[in-house]
Amino acid sequence: MVVPVPILTLDSRSQLLTLTATGPQQYDQDRFRQQQVGAFGANEPPVTNRPLLLDALAMVIRDDLAKSMSPRRAASNIVRGFADQWQNALAHIEHRGQAWLFMAAQQSATVWFCAAGPKKDLPAFVAMQQEKVPLRRIIVVDIAALMEEIAARAKQAGLDLSQGTYYVAPDHPFHVKWANEFRQWRETKLRQFDPLYKKINPPRLSPRQRNAVQELIKAARGAACSTTSPVSVL
Repeated sequence: MVVPVPILTLDSRSQLLTLTATGPQQYDQDRFRQQQVGAFGANEPPVTNRPLLLDALAMVIRDDLAKSMSPRRAASNIVRGFADQWQNALAHIEHRGQAWLFMAAQQSATVWFCAAGPKKDLPAFVAMQQEKVPLRRIIVVDIAALMEEIAARAKQAGLDLSQGTYYVAPDHPFHVKWANEFRQWRETKLRQFDPLYKKINPPRLSPRQRNAVQELIKAARGAACSTTSPVSVL
């Protein structure tokens, strides 16, 4: 039997902006230019009309990537198109205590790829890729460090994130099935991934997947009943 995991959701867009250090104008510009990102490859809260803490992490990953690549849309495309990869890294960090990284690498003028895995294996992985096709550029995202930044902002704003988690464990049935389906979509639709010029529109959660997440929400709701945290628990 899978034990329900409390997944944190935020009370308002204001909390989302606070945790991501995003100004209202920048947020609105990202939405207008279709550069907004969220959990599960979405560009808006994918499950409820309230943002998930996982949406906040997607945004700061996008912002971290955008420091090393332009246009900003390219960073958004990577976060959307490889949501399964960075969410898997997050799951290992959060539930296994393992040091995982997420990386994006440019193979040619029009082809990129992304990967996630243990930090200790990164040098060997890059060396292996270099033997196949020399990489023009590598951008590494330290998700754990970004989570620490979010935690620091939450503490400064008086928000309690201790009542739940960002996401489920890497072996949780929902994650395993969703990630497999998402990867199959990418392998079918994005044979050559070019975030600089190709608009990425990953599939939204299916009704079945949304129902599965809602069941996690309902199952874990009881864990939040006694909390006084200003951050709600799904």
